[in-house]
Amino acid sequence: MKKLFYQIPIGLLLTAVPASGFAAFHQVFQREREENKQKIETERSEFKQELQDRRNALKEDVKGKAEQLKQGVKEGRQALKGASQEEIEAAKQGFMERKSALGEEIKKKREEFKADATARREELKKKFGEKRAERIEQFFKQMVGKFEAAIDRLDGFAARIEERMNTIASSGKDVVQARSELEAARAKIKAAASELENAKAKYTEAVKNPDVKAAFAEVRTIVQGVSQKVKEAHAALVTTVTSLKGAGGGAGGAPPGKIPADQPAQ
Repeated sequence: MKKLFYQIPIGLLLTAVPASGFAAFHQVFQREREENKQKIETERSEFKQELQDRRNALKEDVKGKAEQLKQGVKEGRQALKGASQEEIEAAKQGFMERKSALGEEIKKKREEFKADATARREELKKKFGEKRAERIEQFFKQMVGKFEAAIDRLDGFAARIEERMNTIASSGKDVVQARSELEAARAKIKAAASELENAKAKYTEAVKNPDVKAAFAEVRTIVQGVSQKVKEAHAALVTTVTSLKGAGGGAGGAPPGKIPADQPAQ
């Protein structure tokens, strides 16, 4: 029976369906099509609106955070500016006190070293003769003078860096790191000056030592240490200048001065 049904031509089947049935089927199909189309349009519209709402909410959130950040930066700068002014005054006062004390101490020791020159030459004459004694004393004196000049130049440049630093800090910029590095550089300058005074004392002892060659070998080692400390102080000031430029200002170039030779004569 099924076989016979499938063997009936399609045209004959269609002629068997009433025209009113086709009309009703067409109406149902059109209605469902329109409903589906309207549903898709509604869902698309709702999705667009939801997407727009999310964008607007995100935009407002970003705007609010930007305003908060801006206000925070403004308040931070104002606080930093106020704090920096106090810090500047304290730093100025402290620097003047330190510089004055260090200057007097160094000046006193330098004068003492010069005053002892005659006594040292007399001791050297006994061991090497007058000409060689004069040559040794003159060489060491010149070397010491070069080191003193290098240390003075570094100290002067540190003072100029601080002046520039105070100017930058007064505009509300952060110079905390640069100030810390400047203090470290000053400590190295002071260490170099202290080591130079140690070299002078050892030289005075070496002149009196019966074993002059061994004594001068010790002096040579100390002088090499002075040279190294001067180099370290110079490098520390260069680091400070770099930090200060990063904070928003230059510092007048690199620290000046050539590192002196570090070999005393014998």
